[in-house]
Amino acid sequence: MKLLVTVVAFHSAAEIGPCVSSLLADPNVTVTVVDNSADLQTELACSAIAVRFPSRLTYLSPSSNLGFARACNLGLSRASEFDFIGLVNPDVVLTSPITLLAESIDWTTTSIATARLISPTHNTQPNWRPQFSLPREFAKAIIGTRAYAATSHPDSSHPELIRVPQIDGAFIVLRSYTWLALRGLDERFELYYEDVDLCRRANLAHGCAAITRPWGTHQGGTSYKRSSGTAYIAHRVSRIRFIRKWYGRQIGAWLIGLPITFLEFITRTVSNVDTESPTQRIAAIQAVLSELRHPGSVHVLQ
Repeated sequence: MKLLVTVVAFHSAAEIGPCVSSLLADPNVTVTVVDNSADLQTELACSAIAVRFPSRLTYLSPSSNLGFARACNLGLSRASEFDFIGLVNPDVVLTSPITLLAESIDWTTTSIATARLISPTHNTQPNWRPQFSLPREFAKAIIGTRAYAATSHPDSSHPELIRVPQIDGAFIVLRSYTWLALRGLDERFELYYEDVDLCRRANLAHGCAAITRPWGTHQGGTSYKRSSGTAYIAHRVSRIRFIRKWYGRQIGAWLIGLPITFLEFITRTVSNVDTESPTQRIAAIQAVLSELRHPGSVHVLQ
């Protein structure tokens, strides 16, 4: 079995070493790091690992921030040469081989798979969640990500395979021909909702599955914190694009996406959330309005 993994980095020098080393400990894995920040320290960290694995690690530094979807598609451009492909965030460290996960899945009944990641900040919340829905998006605008909390927390002492509605993009495995059939990630999503969209398309085929036994750790939010607010804005624009794609083009985007955006703006302003500044919230509103007026015209990350 040969497995190609892409890791999209963004000022990830502190995390990339443990992440890539844990992947390459599996002799069947080849890794491509796509560095959206063109960060010298990240490149040096990858170069240090490449000395030990010269034929199994490639470092790519695009001329600009491609966003998560485009970077993944670039890193997996050789997918047809491998049996499986994987998407792994730079702040994930696997404690079990990723190829063992691929071997544990019944791929005749599953399109996309993951295994549980333990988060130091959300150790009871698995890395899968309910499927996207408009009621949950309205709830998310008020109470945050709790709106997508998994309804049950599987007992990790029983490593059974379970069906799940949607998988977090931090750790995804699928057959290469499935990836090619799905045509990779939709590059209209600069950041966020690309994994939601991928799982939604996969659910039209064989769906998503997860192994409940812990497979590694996920620190979470490291790239978001270093984005200087652009990740927050890109998230809101991607939500509009997702709603437009799946809920009725422009009418759906205006009648559904805009109220959610303003509701979230009011809620976060009143509650004085400090993860982004008031200026960034206003910039997100402006970006959403521009996206609604001129679909596809907004480029937040570049």
